[in-house]
Amino acid sequence: MQKKSYILLLFFLSAFYAFGQDSAQAEKKRPKIGLVLSGGGAKGLAHIGFLKVMEEAGLKPDYITGTSAGSFVGALYSMGYTPDQMKKIATSVDWTTIMGNKVPLNRVAIEEKDYYSRYIFDIDIEGTNFSLPGGLITGHQLQQFIAELTFPYHSVTDFTQLPIPFKCVATDIETGEIIVMDSGNIAEAIRASMSIPTVFAPVEVDGRLLVDGGLVRNFPVQEVIDMGADVVIGVYTGYQLKDKENLKSLFSILTQSAFLMGMNDAYIQIPKCDIYIEPELGDLTSSDFVRADSIIARGERTARKYLEQLKLMSDTAGSSIEMHQMHLYDNKLDTFQLKAVDVNGTERIPEEYIKGKLHLEEGKKVTHQYIINRIEVLYGTQYFEKVSYNIEETDTGTVLLIDVIEVPPAKLRFALHYDTDTRSALTINFTSRNAIVPSSRIIAEVEIADLPKGELSYFQYTGKEQELAIVLNAKATFENEIIASNISSQEATYSLGTVSVSGGFQTTSSVNWTLGAFISKEWNTLKPKVNNDTILSSVSDQNYFASFFFKLNTMNTQFFPSKGIKLSLEGRYHFNIEQAVRTHAESKAMEAELNDSLKYDEDYLGVRADLDLAIPLRKNLSLVGGSFIGFYPTTNPLLTDAYFIGGISPKNFNSLSFWGTEVNTFYSSNAFIVNGGLQWTLYRKLIIEGRFNYINVSEPFSYIDEQLTGTISGDYSSIYSSSQLETSGRSFKSTYGGGIRVSYLTFFGPISVALSRWEFSKTYEPYLSIGFRL
Repeated sequence: MQKKSYILLLFFLSAFYAFGQDSAQAEKKRPKIGLVLSGGGAKGLAHIGFLKVMEEAGLKPDYITGTSAGSFVGALYSMGYTPDQMKKIATSVDWTTIMGNKVPLNRVAIEEKDYYSRYIFDIDIEGTNFSLPGGLITGHQLQQFIAELTFPYHSVTDFTQLPIPFKCVATDIETGEIIVMDSGNIAEAIRASMSIPTVFAPVEVDGRLLVDGGLVRNFPVQEVIDMGADVVIGVYTGYQLKDKENLKSLFSILTQSAFLMGMNDAYIQIPKCDIYIEPELGDLTSSDFVRADSIIARGERTARKYLEQLKLMSDTAGSSIEMHQMHLYDNKLDTFQLKAVDVNGTERIPEEYIKGKLHLEEGKKVTHQYIINRIEVLYGTQYFEKVSYNIEETDTGTVLLIDVIEVPPAKLRFALHYDTDTRSALTINFTSRNAIVPSSRIIAEVEIADLPKGELSYFQYTGKEQELAIVLNAKATFENEIIASNISSQEATYSLGTVSVSGGFQTTSSVNWTLGAFISKEWNTLKPKVNNDTILSSVSDQNYFASFFFKLNTMNTQFFPSKGIKLSLEGRYHFNIEQAVRTHAESKAMEAELNDSLKYDEDYLGVRADLDLAIPLRKNLSLVGGSFIGFYPTTNPLLTDAYFIGGISPKNFNSLSFWGTEVNTFYSSNAFIVNGGLQWTLYRKLIIEGRFNYINVSEPFSYIDEQLTGTISGDYSSIYSSSQLETSGRSFKSTYGGGIRVSYLTFFGPISVALSRWEFSKTYEPYLSIGFRL
């Protein structure tokens, strides 16, 4: 509703006061302008377009109130962000990450990456209580995003002391009461006002459980009048009630039910506005954050229809748009000295663990960017559902306040998977934190499948700053099918079972890299399944090995990353090697002689390097590729230490991918593989990928051996030069292949379909994969 006569009256009154009094008196008497910004999810970004037009009109509000998205835009403008700066933020940020629970893989601790984002659902365990998660987004990413943007005003606890006085609205979910927030932690207040029920978890503030203010007061006009506004401009982007013809689905009825009270209240608030603007957003919805540019543009387009009225109000009120304007993100470079670090919210996790991970010492000078990075390191440990921070200036110095919400002490997690290489599987993961001693983690994971496997792991952080961990592991795989030669030099299929135990240490100071050392013992058993010979019933071995490794992983996602590097370097020294065979009953007389011939007199070394790359070329196009090199400078490595080559996504340690072949088509004690291709992402979830790969089992190993001769174990060039890949009666030193894969990301994991072919095949090899893999 427009009150033109009221605006004209104010014009004459203001002119009278300006003519008859000095500027100080005129400022005191001029009508005060209030700006009200409603909620509306992504549609609330249209407020940014309105603010641009308002500034062009030369108008500056004296007070701002907002709800939900309106509280976000209104708070930033109150602090001094310009419309152009806010547009840059809204159109460049990854809203999918900000509005979700998931964080990029490169922000997850290196020791947690293998288990991150690959389960369908969880069951929380606390004591004897089992419960499904509430399906709510805890909002860590959103909280961090808001905290970064509001950092310069963390120490301002009275929102009316911002460059433009500000208030926002939330709802007390216990009582249904309207909560007007004008003091406290500004980032927390905005986050509470944006807590859409059933989407975001509520925020507890001063003992109240708060959710989105849109439930009861989505358009806080009365609040800006209460602040002292004489004239009100209101911009409404919220929900509109549907008629019965459009209320035929369960979702539409539930949505209308949720917003019914807030919408009815909005009908009461709208007539209180002197200028009321409702951006024409057409088909844009509250979840269209990825269309932020279009939403802002439409908000500006609608606002221009009111440009003359806004200019009139500017002339009437005599306001000025001069105000502090913030330099975008410059606050991240601010340096200050910490007087103290206070941690709140801990129940089971020691405060020393948190402070150790933060690396923030009292009295130390730090930058805002450093704090942001360390908060991400802490959250990346997966010990917390949420980590938030605030800076408080006290009489004695700067205090960093850390608030945490811990994850449940234990979780059961489940995933389903099927692929044409390893067939169907049910994955069950049990993860418990701090069950035995503080700062510890236990993981037990099994894959119930045609090719079963399991893992038991204990991880214990140590040191003042938690930069080192003691690790104990036990792993087992069964029925892993490999192709090798039998005693008669015929091609045969074997079932390989492996059990290993290990203990060692690794560094935990970095999110994306680690190095460490382990001592392990391994037991392997091979049993013929196809083309069994008449003598052997099984071959087994056991050995110890000392391993030294370095791992780097900066990939941005677990599946189909578009950016990052994944590198693994490892050396293994095998010793105390024993090997034995069992024969069929009719060949028992040969068993002792065969075992004598299999005795190992020498230890040996194994070296491997595995590299994957994803390099963005354009927004949705990445160059993907990598390489693998692994070899044993010895005349007689164990068969079970060989590399089993083939398939698109093999899953065991010594299984290597080679597009165009079935899984474990070849085996070799040394392998050099390179691959490369393009990955094209469509609509964020549909991915098309083409790859080419090449393998050689002779070179560059002869050259490497020449460089190592006399320094490690001798001359093995003749072994490398005679190395062959064999399959279906064909032998060769090198070959190539490639294919294309189409994948779609779902909540239960990727669905992938592929066709590939290698040099000597006459047909294309089909591949299907559904779900998350262990």
